[in-house]
Amino acid sequence: MEKKSILFVDDEQKILSGLKRSLHKNREVWHMDFASSGKAALETMSNREFDVVVSDIRMPEMDGIRLLEEVKKHYPKAVRIVLSGYAEIEKENKAVLVAHQYLSKPLNTEELDNTITRACNVQDRMNNNELKEVVSQMGTLPSLPQVYLEMTEALDREASINEIAYIVKKDMAMSTKVLQIVNSAFFGFIRQISEIREAVVYLGVDTIKALTLSVHAFEECKSSRVIKGFSPDDLMNHCLKVGNISKKLAIKQGLNRKEQDMAQTSGILHDLGRLILFSKKPDIFEKSHAAALQKQTLESDIENEMMGMTHADLGAYLLDLWNLPYEIVEAVIRHHDSSADSLDGPGIARIVYMANGYVHMKDDDSVKTRELYCIDHHFCKETAFLEEE
Repeated sequence: MEKKSILFVDDEQKILSGLKRSLHKNREVWHMDFASSGKAALETMSNREFDVVVSDIRMPEMDGIRLLEEVKKHYPKAVRIVLSGYAEIEKENKAVLVAHQYLSKPLNTEELDNTITRACNVQDRMNNNELKEVVSQMGTLPSLPQVYLEMTEALDREASINEIAYIVKKDMAMSTKVLQIVNSAFFGFIRQISEIREAVVYLGVDTIKALTLSVHAFEECKSSRVIKGFSPDDLMNHCLKVGNISKKLAIKQGLNRKEQDMAQTSGILHDLGRLILFSKKPDIFEKSHAAALQKQTLESDIENEMMGMTHADLGAYLLDLWNLPYEIVEAVIRHHDSSADSLDGPGIARIVYMANGYVHMKDDDSVKTRELYCIDHHFCKETAFLEEE
C-alpha cells in the first residue's frame, strides 16, 4: 500500500517537534513533512504531491487562511485541515471557505490521527480525479434563491432561532454547511451533532449571520442553466419530503430521538450529489438526466456509465470529507442501493432508501417506478401507516 503524504505547517517549532514525536508511530503508512511557515509549505508542495495539509491559522507573514487558499487553488486534491488555538471568530469564520475540517489546540494526538486517517480513506474512495478536484475546491454549495433571500430578510429583522433553523432545514446547501461547522473542533462538542435545528441553536444567530452576510458561506444559486424536466426547487422539495418520511419511518420502527433526527437529516441530504453535479458539472448532469428520462432508468445507472461513480457517491464523498457522522454518509451513499432494504433491523440507510422509494412512488405510481425502486407487497405493507395520516 502506497504511503500517504501529510504536510504539517506551524510557526512554533515546539509544536512541530511534538507532532514528529507523537506521530512517529505512523511512519510506516505516512510520509510526513513539516514546514515552519506558509512560504516554506508552498515551496515543499511545489516539489511533491500531498494528500493532506494540516496548518495552523495564526502565523506571521502568511497566515493559515492565506496558505490554504493557495493550496485550494493550486493543489485542489489535497484535504485541507486547519488548526486554531485562539478565539479569533473572524478568521475561524473565513476558514469555513478554505478548510475541509477544523481541529483545536492543544492538539489531541488520537483525534488528529483519526482525522487524518479518515481523510486519507475518503480520498481513496473517490476514483474520479476530475470530480475529486471539483469537490475538494468547494467551500460553499449554491442555495435556492428564494431560501437565500428568506434567510437574509429573517436575519435583517432579527428573527428567532427557531425561524432561522426552519429556513436552514429547507436548503441542502445551508444544512450541509451548518452541520460541517458545528461538528468542527472549533466548538469543542464531545459528540457529533446530526440534527439541523440543534446545530443552528448551538451556532447561534450571530454566527449564522456572519456566515450568510459577511463570510458568504451561503451563496445564492445564480445558475442560468435550464435543464428540461429538472429544477433546483423540485429537487429540494423532494429532499424535504424524503427527510420527513424518513423521520416518520424511524419513529414507527422504534428508533430513539437522536436516530429519528439523523434519519430526517440523512433524507434531506440524500440527493446532495445531484446538487453538486447541477452546480459544478451541468453538462454531465444534463446528459445523465436526459438519458435517464429517455431510457426510463435511474440517473445513478447512467452516471455510473459516464463517470464510474454516481451522485450518491459524490454527495457521500463531500459529507465524509467535511467529517459528518458516518450514519449520514452511509445513508446518502446507499439511497439507491437495493441491498439496503435487506439490512437487518431499522437502520438509517434502510429507512432513507425506503423513504426515497416511497416519495418517488407517490409522485409517479407506475409499474416502472415500482420496478426501479423495488416496491413490492412487503414494502407497501411496511409503509401503509403513512397512507392513514
